[in-house]
Amino acid sequence: MRRFGAAIVLLLALVALSASAGASAATQACAPRALRLTRLSAQRARLSWKPPAAASAGLSYRVQRSGRTVGQTARGSIVLRVTPGRAMTFSVEARGGVAGGAGCWSKLHAKVPFQSPGRVAGLKVLTHSTGKVMLAWKAASRGDAPVAGYRVVRDAAVVGQTHSRSFALKLSGARAHRVTVAAVDTRGHLGRASNALTIGPSGQAIGVAAGAPSAPSGVGAVEVSEQGATILWLASTPGSARIVGYRVYKDGSVVGQTAGNSMRLGHLSFPHTYAITVSAIDASKHESARSAPIGLSTAHMPPNGSPLIAAEHVTDDSATLSWQPGSANGGTIAGYLLLKDGAPVGLVHGQSATVSLASQQQYTFTVRAEDSYGYLSAPAPDVSVLTTHTPPPPPGALGASDVTSQSVHLSWTPSSAVSGTIAGYRVFRDGAPLGQTAAPELTVSNLAPSTDYEFTVVAVDSLGAISEATPPVGVHTAEPVPTSGTAQAFLLATTDQSFYDLEAHYQQVGVVYPTYFECGPSGEVTGQDDPLVTGWAEARRIEVMPRLNCQNSAREAQLLNNTATRETLVENLASLCRTYGYQGIQVDFEGAEPSER
Repeated sequence: MRRFGAAIVLLLALVALSASAGASAATQACAPRALRLTRLSAQRARLSWKPPAAASAGLSYRVQRSGRTVGQTARGSIVLRVTPGRAMTFSVEARGGVAGGAGCWSKLHAKVPFQSPGRVAGLKVLTHSTGKVMLAWKAASRGDAPVAGYRVVRDAAVVGQTHSRSFALKLSGARAHRVTVAAVDTRGHLGRASNALTIGPSGQAIGVAAGAPSAPSGVGAVEVSEQGATILWLASTPGSARIVGYRVYKDGSVVGQTAGNSMRLGHLSFPHTYAITVSAIDASKHESARSAPIGLSTAHMPPNGSPLIAAEHVTDDSATLSWQPGSANGGTIAGYLLLKDGAPVGLVHGQSATVSLASQQQYTFTVRAEDSYGYLSAPAPDVSVLTTHTPPPPPGALGASDVTSQSVHLSWTPSSAVSGTIAGYRVFRDGAPLGQTAAPELTVSNLAPSTDYEFTVVAVDSLGAISEATPPVGVHTAEPVPTSGTAQAFLLATTDQSFYDLEAHYQQVGVVYPTYFECGPSGEVTGQDDPLVTGWAEARRIEVMPRLNCQNSAREAQLLNNTATRETLVENLASLCRTYGYQGIQVDFEGAEPSER
């Protein structure tokens, strides 16, 4: 009874200490947290914060800007008017529903940066003549002040400023010039300069903006008639941004833009020849150089196509395709446009090609003959290709090191994917999967001491194919370090936390009393042994003496005063000791009448 009384005193002391610490923390945590200022449109910003750590129901906030109250809210943010470029002090006070009362302020010293005009886009040469060009560009978006004009820079020197979106620029007759344009607002703030435009001595623009995509290639015409034609081309290579579409020009004028690799043109005349070019457009509005032009003649007959295409050799990641020749109806056959799943792959100057593919996928191929005028034939009949997929070889040299009573470190040499990539390695213990790791090593824990295990490893590739397993590696875990302690510890078998505490401190424990059993009627014993606890403790030389709990005064009286019942209990307890190897039983009688003590 003295043991239980001491525990109650200790518990009350801990509760008192916790209450004291909580009161101190509440005093320090009454102010709003993480103040943040976020710019909105126009001259507005959102001031936001998190509730105090000690917040409760009924909380509101008072907000001040530069010492003056500008609002009160129950939310965690408020929208305020601000002056861009001016630093201000914002204060937020938590009011009501928070420990600590009034005066719980948080402050933020910040400013909203001034927003300059937007970047000028679309700079181009509108007209040119000897010694002079007319430049034009698109309007820049305004910032915090209206756009007042545009500043023109030639070869890093300002040459003029204009209120309009065009400018007459003088040229040198001997060299090229680099020109940019930037917007200026009414407060003198300068926006970002446009992409540079290089202008040659003749007044024509040279090249394209830095970071622009490459020019499309392989432009060809199909389904040409007196009324229309379809233009096809090969995809461009992206520059600094992804390609979003292609712009088609007819005789130098834009006729449309598309996200695909083809466009149908209409309203053609017969007989007539048109110059067709294509450029690529990226997400940053860069335009590539235009493709080499083709002459689209409504009077020209397209070539005859290949009558057959076939797949000669298919592997995990490639296929070799071949086809029969086409014939031209004017000019010569310049090559063959190969298409995969309807999209152009490339122009081939021959009658076969090997293409790279993904493994375990199905593709459809066809081919069109292209003549020297850029006209394409009708497609050959489709051919379907199904690539194979070979699993990776097993990892090599599986070995075990750093074997303890509870863990082992496994390592192996990496596998190489036949196709795809190696996604990881799956580890098995006695045939059951433990997990997967990307590295060629793994430390396996939670093993039992003095136990034999068998480990294997397989490689898994990026398509989910699994290799054969490595030869197994056997491991015998070490004996655990025995206890050197003498403390006696009770262990609650109804909670895992009690066992975790024993694991952490077992070297200080000499005897453990698990709460396995209860006294039943007529000397019977209820409950059961926990082999995890018993075996774990005995492996570390800790004596195991389970606790017999009896808090029924009627049964205690029967056990103490009835010889047969008492002998039945003693025999049942002795049988448990013989069966499980206990060093004894700890008997705990509580609640008996004073006369029975």
